[in-house]
Amino acid sequence: MDADSQLVWVTFFRVNDSRTFSRIIKDVTAVMTEKEGEPRGYWYSFMGGGENDPDYMVSRTYPNYAALDVEEDGPFKMYMDVDATWSYIWEFNEELSN
Repeated sequence: MDADSQLVWVTFFRVNDSRTFSRIIKDVTAVMTEKEGEPRGYWYSFMGGGENDPDYMVSRTYPNYAALDVEEDGPFKMYMDVDATWSYIWEFNEELSN
């Protein structure tokens, strides 16, 4: 985690076509990295789990809550349908961390 990061936003995805979704993640991440200088988040895929468990997740760090208000384009509505998404935000607490 970046030293300036105080929040981590994690979004989970359950998709209907994992092969296509994975290809799109790679393509969109490459375009965003070229345009913005670095990827917006870090992607992970899950193996196994139940039918309601996620297939993928992306995590992104933010320095503060105000940074969450910055408007940005969301690419996945433009590329393919997603069956479900959900998110959580974790806040860094220095007193509780090693």
